[in-house]
Amino acid sequence: MNEVQPDVITCSSAISACEKAAQWENALQLFREMAQSHEETDVVTFNAVIGACERAGAWKNALQLFGVMAQTSIEPNQMTVRAGISACAAGGEWTQALRLLGAMSQLQMELDTFTFNAAIT
Repeated sequence: MNEVQPDVITCSSAISACEKAAQWENALQLFREMAQSHEETDVVTFNAVIGACERAGAWKNALQLFGVMAQTSIEPNQMTVRAGISACAAGGEWTQALRLLGAMSQLQMELDTFTFNAAIT
């Protein structure tokens, strides 16, 4: 019998499941394993792992993931930045949250009610 190999979809789904179960450290571990095995990542993968960090208020990890995105040339989308803003806000890092909010303008992303709510909650 052939062994099923994980791909970006199955790995992103597993990370998303960790996010929903408030298992942010497991989400980060799965992400690291993807990187170590040179598994492809995409914006959905980053949204899931940054979302897991958001739920835990792990703002440092969330910001580090933005750095990884830049290294891999994956562009964040509105959902990615919003999760980063929420992670920073949850950790009391208002300066960082506002910096991400400003980055959205630079990336010509729409600043909507959900984004402003993420920054002020």
